[in-house]
Amino acid sequence: MARRYFAPALNQAELAARLRVSRSTVARWETEGSPTPEAISKVAHWLGIDPFWFTDGSSHPPRFAGGEPSNARQVKPLESEFASFSLSRGDQVLLPIWRGVMASEGECEFWPSDSVEFRVAPSFLASADPESHILCIASGMSMAPRIDHAEKAIAKIDPDPPIGAIVIARRPDGANFIKVLKKADNRRLELHSLNPDFPPITSSRDWQLKGYVVAILHTYHGAGANIEWDDGRPLRG
Repeated sequence: MARRYFAPALNQAELAARLRVSRSTVARWETEGSPTPEAISKVAHWLGIDPFWFTDGSSHPPRFAGGEPSNARQVKPLESEFASFSLSRGDQVLLPIWRGVMASEGECEFWPSDSVEFRVAPSFLASADPESHILCIASGMSMAPRIDHAEKAIAKIDPDPPIGAIVIARRPDGANFIKVLKKADNRRLELHSLNPDFPPITSSRDWQLKGYVVAILHTYHGAGANIEWDDGRPLRG
């Protein structure tokens, strides 16, 4: 029940892997309600909730331990690039950064950092393959209201994203953009902006598709989920 409240996109197998138990064990806990005290402590620690919720007999949503939200569905801005405690728990991962830069037309161009730069992100957003994911930090409002200034998007590097997905597209000069991949009536591929005030790119022959967005991390405002995620599948425009 706690998993469904605050990590609904996390299935039994993924939770079992994080707790180093079998999936059938997690299934038994959820159906029979017979986890050991050690198991309760592990689940509460990973989801960030009060362990006493498991034993108080109530059916209300579990409260966060210490008033802090679980990073399974909510994340706060991280003050430290290297949160060693969280990294040792295995629930966070370091992803390379592509920073957004405002271009003269008002578009946000993404460029890999000249020097190696990383940022901590919840590991479940990069599935089991963090090496193929990047973290894009937006600049300006060219992708609003879907992605606002300084908000983040996690993308999976894949040169063959599906039609309708939010993709990373590379212009011939090397600048990268977050666009929606669409197919025109003449079957020609087009790149449409998330912000309707920006015109689509109807001639994308010399552009390269680099990947697709799997998660958007919105600014945390103190309550509610702030992550768009579809279990690792491409997000749609």
